[in-house]
Order: sequence, then structure tokens, then C-alpha cells
Amino acid sequence: DPDTLGEPMVIQRKNFWQGNLTVNQTLFDGAAYPLLRGAYKNAKAARLDEQRVDQQIRAAAAQVYYRLLAAQRLVEIREENLEITKHQLELVDRRVAAGLAPRRDKLQAQLRVSQAERDRKSAVESLVGAQEAFTQVTRLPSDQPLEMPPLLNPPDTLEQARAMAEDRRFDIQ
Repeated sequence: DPDTLGEPMVIQRKNFWQGNLTVNQTLFDGAAYPLLRGAYKNAKAARLDEQRVDQQIRAAAAQVYYRLLAAQRLVEIREENLEITKHQLELVDRRVAAGLAPRRDKLQAQLRVSQAERDRKSAVESLVGAQEAFTQVTRLPSDQPLEMPPLLNPPDTLEQARAMAEDRRFDIQ
């Protein structure tokens, strides 16, 4: 009997939601400040290191340029010296043929020509080494003659030199 059971019961599916949302935001962390300061110093050190390496590359390029320039000039000088010693040998040959000089002078002149030829070959060898170094550092062809750049005008006073250095050199800045 339905009257004896009491109130009617309704059975249906239950909808239930439960959630939890937590937001945790740190506004200030005292331990992070030294780390941030260190990161900025590391970044500055990296920039200065990059500038130092750039200066070293420029210095290396200048060194190989002047080394090649000097080697080219040395070959020219050695070739001129060889021509002079050959001319001196001709003169000594004439003097010996005329009986005005002993044969020993001719042998000494021949030795000087031989030495001049060795010096020229040594200069050519140095030139090849300088050309290889120049090409390796600059990636430019090294078989063309180089010109001596104009000399720089040094500053007149110490204060001018200091001002120029502070303006142009990163390591002093």
C-alpha cells in the first residue's frame, strides 16, 4: 500500500561539482636579486669578451698584413742584392782577366753570388709562408702586391692620447 510507505521517493541522477583553485604569486624573492644581478654581469662580461675577441681578430689581420708586406719587400731587396752581386762578379771577372786582381777575388765574388741566391730563396720561402697565413686569416688572395698604409699621426699630449684611447678602446672604457 502506498499510503503506508510514507512520502513518495523520486530517484534521479545526482549532479555534484567540487573544485579547488589556488593561485600562488610571489611578489618579491630576496634570493633572486643576487642571481639577477649576476646574470646581468655575466651578460656584460660576454659582450666585453666578444669585443676583446674582435680586437684580437683585427690585430691578427693587421699582423699578417704587415708580415706579408715585409716579406714582399724582402724578396724585392734580395733580388736587387742578387743582381748587384752578379754585376760585381762580372767586374771581378774582368779585373782577373786583365791581371789586375788575383783569382781568389773571383772565388769570393762567386761565393757572394751563391750566398745572395740562398738569401733570395729564403726570402721567397718566407713570402710563401706569409701568403698562406694572410689567406688563412683574411680569406683574401695574397698574390697581389700590398701598399704601405699611411702612418698615423700620434697625439701631441698625454691627455689627447688618453682621450683617444677612452673613445676607441672598449677595454679602457
